[in-house]
Amino acid sequence: MIEVPAFGPCAETIARDGRACVCCSAPIAGRPFGIVRRSRHGGDSPANLLTFLGAGADPLDPDDHRARVESGIDPSDKAKGYEIATGQNPTLVPVMLFTSPGSSITAWLDDAGGYLFAPPGEEAAA
Repeated sequence: MIEVPAFGPCAETIARDGRACVCCSAPIAGRPFGIVRRSRHGGDSPANLLTFLGAGADPLDPDDHRARVESGIDPSDKAKGYEIATGQNPTLVPVMLFTSPGSSITAWLDDAGGYLFAPPGEEAAA
């Protein structure tokens, strides 16, 4: 059985991501998954963390989303905000979230473990 942390940034990330993989919306319950840093050298704030299915072992396995994102082999992952450059502020880079097969939404992640649906600063002005 895969242990899900009860508290801390990983628990906040899993809860925010709906206990599902952000790139396919499949539930993580009972399946291998991992929390991946968007910026490899960034911190563990929820804005820098995303939930992906997979053991992280084979980036060519179509079901190992974690390994694909961590390897950087798919340029579309960077375009979707799953990978960002070192030093970039993860709260300012939007992420494409898949809510069901074929459906997606763009959101900004905040350090409190939530989503914003407008760029930071613009949401208050709306």
